[in-house]
Amino acid sequence: MSEFLIRGKYLVTPHVNSDGVSVLSEHGLHQKNGRIVKVAPFHELRSRFPHLEVVGSDRQAILPGLVNSHYHQGFSFLQLGQPDRTTDPYRSQGAWDVDPYLEHLYGAMQMIETGTTTVQVIYDPGRGRDPLDELSTSKVIKAYLDSGMRVCYAPEIVNQNTIIAGPNGGEREFAARLPTDLKRRFTRFFDKEHLPVEELISRNEDVFSRYSDSNTRLRINVAPGNVHRCSDDLLIKLRDLALKHKTTMHIHLQEWYNQLLYGLWAWGKSPLQHLNDLDFLGPNLDCVHSVWVNDQDIETMARHGVSVSTNPTSNFRLQAGITPIYRFLDKDITMALGTDEVGLNDDKDMIQEMKLLHKVHRLPGVKTPPLTASQVFKMSTINSAKVVGWDDAIGTLETGMSCDVILMNLDHVEYPFLDPNVPTLDAILYRGRGIDIDTVIVEGEIVMNDRRFTKFDKTALYRELGRIAKLPLDPIKSELNTLRHEITPYLGIFYNENSTPTFNSEYIFNGEKNS
Repeated sequence: MSEFLIRGKYLVTPHVNSDGVSVLSEHGLHQKNGRIVKVAPFHELRSRFPHLEVVGSDRQAILPGLVNSHYHQGFSFLQLGQPDRTTDPYRSQGAWDVDPYLEHLYGAMQMIETGTTTVQVIYDPGRGRDPLDELSTSKVIKAYLDSGMRVCYAPEIVNQNTIIAGPNGGEREFAARLPTDLKRRFTRFFDKEHLPVEELISRNEDVFSRYSDSNTRLRINVAPGNVHRCSDDLLIKLRDLALKHKTTMHIHLQEWYNQLLYGLWAWGKSPLQHLNDLDFLGPNLDCVHSVWVNDQDIETMARHGVSVSTNPTSNFRLQAGITPIYRFLDKDITMALGTDEVGLNDDKDMIQEMKLLHKVHRLPGVKTPPLTASQVFKMSTINSAKVVGWDDAIGTLETGMSCDVILMNLDHVEYPFLDPNVPTLDAILYRGRGIDIDTVIVEGEIVMNDRRFTKFDKTALYRELGRIAKLPLDPIKSELNTLRHEITPYLGIFYNENSTPTFNSEYIFNGEKNS
């Protein structure tokens, strides 16, 4: 259908130039060729366009498609045999080799069925793969486009310390502490030679050349892996690449305390302040996680107009900590929301991520009011759209914007009883679930209808993934799993030495002052 009407009991949308979120009763919208032509009371639209097909009903809410601002891979750590650990060696490699197309189609499926229409994929393949490999790149991008989703794609670029950084240095310093045989095996798997900076930039440039402007549902962005994972030269050249292509950058920042301590060891300051020294900060930069930042860091971030993507479930599962979200909001720093790849139910459910975000930042006492439903809703729509560089087309349901829409069934939200004085947006956030998403529309194309996918066969996908899981484990992967366990005691010592806290976390336990 190139033109149709969308009907709902409520139409909910944030606004590009306003802090508020509108909830319009008995409204709908007219879409044509993937664009929103008009938002109006549904009876007006119906009387004007009686011949057009209607999608939706008066038992559904019309919402903008959710935007996942930070995400890596289709399978979770747990699915790949990796426990929730704070240590990167457990995260960097998976036991099972899965075709990137199938893995990311699986991730897209999970996001679509819970209301996500756009995702920022920071492609970190792990498992010995190259994030700039042309075949893998094409497969990952194809998976999302075949699913019907909108995707912002950015290969995660690193050239040092890919898995270890702490108060005593990086991988070379850690390897020097290991017994001879363990050092040899560790170096074989983890401390590898990286491509020269110029080649990394050239190959990243190739990604822009091949895919920029190739599809209206695809954007190419830039993703330096982390401050400690990139040399200064690489950081500067990636910054210049993003400026050249007028795109956004996404960098992991001070996710774990060890990463802050690495900055103090390497530069005598936080990684954020080191980025500031490199003239790296700017309004096109998204600092993902930003858990272990202090007031000086936040002041610097606000001064340069950077944004922050928070990932509350990931931060809990990987023991990173709690993002100081109120201090960011006090400085008018744009906050966005992503799932990373470790959802609360081991899935990619942005609605559940919104619920956790809404609840986890409730400080004891009455001095700090909790986040509002409007704030959370904006973080997962228009703010995330801004962070990924697509706020000119998605994130709101206003005239001229792309028709990226989800329809939520309200039966569970309103039945058997809901006080009519409860604000609609509060009711949706508190009581709505991913399973209540009935229909997903991207650029005017229905990609899920009545919870049935229109672009691919879910049963066939599950069947093929199940077949892969039954294949024998590669002996090299088995050796790698053994190595992880052998280095763990040494890693604990390496991280714990010289790790005296320099400032408090956002955790407030019973008996502590709320100050």
